[in-house]
Amino acid sequence: MICSKLDTQLQRLAKSKQCIYTRYADDLTFSTSKSKFPARIAWLSQENETLIPGKDLTSIIKENGFQINDLKCRLQSRYGHQEVTGITVNEKLNVKRKYIRQVRAVLHAWDKYGIENAERHFWEGYHKHRRYEKSKNSFRSVIQGRIEFIGSVKGKNDPIYQKLLKRFSTLAPDLVNPDKISKLENETPYPKRPDSIETTIWTEGKTDIRHLKTALQELKDAGKVNLNFSITFKEDLDDQKQGSGQLFSMCEQFSKEKQSSPIIAIFDRDEPKYIKKAHDDTIGFRDWGNGVYSFALPIPAHREDKDGVCIELYYRDSEIQTKDEEDRRLYLSTEFNDKSGRHLSLDLNVSNPGKLKSPQLKIIDADVFDKENKNVALSKELFSRYVADGHLGFNQFNFEPFREIFTRINKIIQHHLEGLGSVS
Repeated sequence: MICSKLDTQLQRLAKSKQCIYTRYADDLTFSTSKSKFPARIAWLSQENETLIPGKDLTSIIKENGFQINDLKCRLQSRYGHQEVTGITVNEKLNVKRKYIRQVRAVLHAWDKYGIENAERHFWEGYHKHRRYEKSKNSFRSVIQGRIEFIGSVKGKNDPIYQKLLKRFSTLAPDLVNPDKISKLENETPYPKRPDSIETTIWTEGKTDIRHLKTALQELKDAGKVNLNFSITFKEDLDDQKQGSGQLFSMCEQFSKEKQSSPIIAIFDRDEPKYIKKAHDDTIGFRDWGNGVYSFALPIPAHREDKDGVCIELYYRDSEIQTKDEEDRRLYLSTEFNDKSGRHLSLDLNVSNPGKLKSPQLKIIDADVFDKENKNVALSKELFSRYVADGHLGFNQFNFEPFREIFTRINKIIQHHLEGLGSVS
């Protein structure tokens, strides 16, 4: 009732400017298909690219006893990310990746560390500035509500919602109707295409696999990767020497016999002698024959001036240098004097400066000591686990650079299917 007059006036203003007006609580949205947004509602300052509320809009808001929060004013084109009250509205309704990642991370922590630790991490990490009535069931109810919100936006047949709900049901079976889970298990959200194919991915080690699996899930959630085949990552690497040489030998061995499904090996770029043999720049990968393929990691845009790219360098420097609760982090070789091993700006030393001699940009994940002789380096193994688990501080990384890897895999599978077609 308080906003009845306001809504009527804003509806009239929107209609006069060929716009659509909607409101949720104190969030006002004006949308239009016109190429230029009506200046009487809002206009973009060319001086500092700030959105300025228009005269007509400002007048109506003030007349009704309200004020405009300038910090929340924004103009979104259809070519960029469009969001209203936390929901992406570009071509279809969607939920922000960060929101889904947080829910997934909480469920993982609940399953691995118990509900008390997960609950404490949740309130302190995600909602430390907000007040909640923390009753016995408030944490479980909040998580259930978030999962159902994802389902209401993305749809109940969405595989992300279904996967989250199934996992929640194992942790809080008393809150989920078993008939609902049973129904989901008997449904196939997306039927496989006739040419659906199983693909095995090999890498130089477990951490590479962990980063790729995480990136694939994140990019799928964002609708930025669409694979018409399933991927299996070869993870039984405990008894293998992990590196370019071993991976190259595996390609040689397996390509001697025809494989029932394609195998794709992904090489880091830090050993040039293997890259020349495992990668063909003319087509973007090497076809070994018999369903075995390999390629070197594509150089991401933010590393165009670097040669020896490894999987960790797909992240930005600020992401690589994220600290954990014990103040440990990964370091870049360029942070140190390559002769003395002394950090250029911090009171730290690398105990083995020989690691810094390579002209390639390297990740330093061991033997970095402070003045108290404490090792402050974070291992690649632990870094990959933090990223995969959505650990606090490591749960907002940008996975966009990884898209090119899956584009390359898509290209290989297309090549493989074309080869099968030519044989038949």
